Amino acid sequence: MKTKIKDTLLSNLGLKLLSLVVAAVLWFVVVNVENPETRKNFTVNVTFTNEASLAEQNLYYKVNGTGTVKVTLSGKRSIIEKLSTSDISAVADLSRREEGKVPVDISLNRYSGQVTPSSKQLYIAIEVGDMATNRFNVTGQTTGTPSSGHVLNSVSVSPNVITVEGPGEIVSTIDLVTATCNIDGASDDITEAVVPKFYDENGKQVDTSELTINVTTVEVTADIQGAKSVDVNASASGSLPEGLELSGISVDPSNVMIKGEPATLNEISSIEIPDSVIDLSTITGEWTTTVDLSTYLPEGVSLVDSSKAQATLTVRLAGENSVTVQLPTSNLTVRNLADGYSSAFEALEVPLTVSGSPDLIKSLSVENITGYVDATGLKDGSSKLNVVVSLPEGLTASPLTTNLTITKDAVKKEETEKTTSSEKETAETTAKTEKTK
Repeated sequence: MKTKIKDTLLSNLGLKLLSLVVAAVLWFVVVNVENPETRKNFTVNVTFTNEASLAEQNLYYKVNGTGTVKVTLSGKRSIIEKLSTSDISAVADLSRREEGKVPVDISLNRYSGQVTPSSKQLYIAIEVGDMATNRFNVTGQTTGTPSSGHVLNSVSVSPNVITVEGPGEIVSTIDLVTATCNIDGASDDITEAVVPKFYDENGKQVDTSELTINVTTVEVTADIQGAKSVDVNASASGSLPEGLELSGISVDPSNVMIKGEPATLNEISSIEIPDSVIDLSTITGEWTTTVDLSTYLPEGVSLVDSSKAQATLTVRLAGENSVTVQLPTSNLTVRNLADGYSSAFEALEVPLTVSGSPDLIKSLSVENITGYVDATGLKDGSSKLNVVVSLPEGLTASPLTTNLTITKDAVKKEETEKTTSSEKETAETTAKTEKTK
């Protein structure tokens, strides 16, 4: 049986091989001479037109997805094989937009009469939203530290206001715009071109890729000035009353940092408070006052830390003693309390420090200490008020505060509530009458 099959396969082998060759040649001829119809898919980028139709309505659009469509072309194989995506135009006319999409028209740059696009209407998905425009102040910032003996005086930005336009959902999130300049090691003024950064209210940077900004960079200028440390000195005029001796005059703070041009700073060795501020002839016990140090600086020089501008001067007398007593609040009065209100001190006693000569301190009695608080303009609630203390001559008191609670009198409150209720009833009666008419 096997021998028979083998003989059949091998018989007329030459003719059989020739038949295969002839068949292949015929197929090649048919394919190349007859040139059959074929189809091919192309992925084409979409071009958008009539964007002004959205701009006129103050709208914006963005493409959902890759911005491409798949185009199927039919035609002779010899033509189809010669085509590429550059031969195909895909155009979306935004004036014809539908809900969430725009129809795409397909055309060919060559072989347009020999190739046919698919008859199926193609669409590209878009998102449309409201446009917004807003102006933002640009806050200048710095990083780094100037060189030794120098400080940052100020930061300025130009332009300091920029205009942003884009999707309202993005523009509305902008809370802060900053431009940061590096001043590390600087000993002179620095100006840098900086790209502004945008942040939301949580401090997260806002993506501005979809926004139009009227400037790409702003100029940040850092004003660098010289700085030095100087002592604060105070002197006094006049003489103490007979029997009193000066122990010393202290200043707090006693040393501050000042800034300015180096040439001007070189001429300043200390801040001198004029002796006219302290007149010893009027002092009978420990005495304090405050002064503004900035008023004693020459033009062009200022404090590095403006919070230290207020300095406290204290005059202490030799042999002077201090004692802390518990002052009953029943010794205090309330002035300028509004009519119809009552007041009460929240504490029965408040601590008060009194200074003076040993003899005066020894003879001091809390019954001889009085004072008052000013309730001008205060209504219901608790307030912390300064106490003006009255002491026997020759004694001084440290600053004192206490809490005072103010309440509306019950009678007045009841009358007010009755008046309000009566007015409400009158209004309701009038409304009913009008409705009946």
